[in-house]
Amino acid sequence: MPERTLEERYRLLAASFRESRASVLMRESLGDDFQVALDSVVASLWRDVATQPRDLDRDKIASLLDTLLPGRLAGNEKWKSSVPDVLESFLAFVAEEESLSTAWEWSTAIDEHRAEHLGGVKYAPDRRPSAKLGRNDPCFCGSGKKYKHCCLKLFP
Repeated sequence: MPERTLEERYRLLAASFRESRASVLMRESLGDDFQVALDSVVASLWRDVATQPRDLDRDKIASLLDTLLPGRLAGNEKWKSSVPDVLESFLAFVAEEESLSTAWEWSTAIDEHRAEHLGGVKYAPDRRPSAKLGRNDPCFCGSGKKYKHCCLKLFP
């Protein structure tokens, strides 16, 4: 049996993805545009990147999101901001189908793209607003005493 071409392989993966449970949220959020967005992402993967799924790395995904895919889009698509989400869902599905261990690397490359171009990561972690005050640090009230001998006694 002859080996499938790169285009056939990505098209079969896309068809399986469309029918999977993994695409349900994408279909609900994008509606009719889901098909067009997925086709654009998949076509760009096999035409522009021209790499087997197992050979995709963070640099290739970054170039896909930064230059290759935006060059293929007209710019007025309403689903344009959803392209990283569609790509991330599709690549997670591909990693599961192909038993690849690179899903985390792909996801972090997409999150880095979001942070640089779309104004932030998908899920920003909660951060402490300032440095933690230790027991032996000078007290924040300005008394000159250590925190443990000053205001810490007020808040046991």
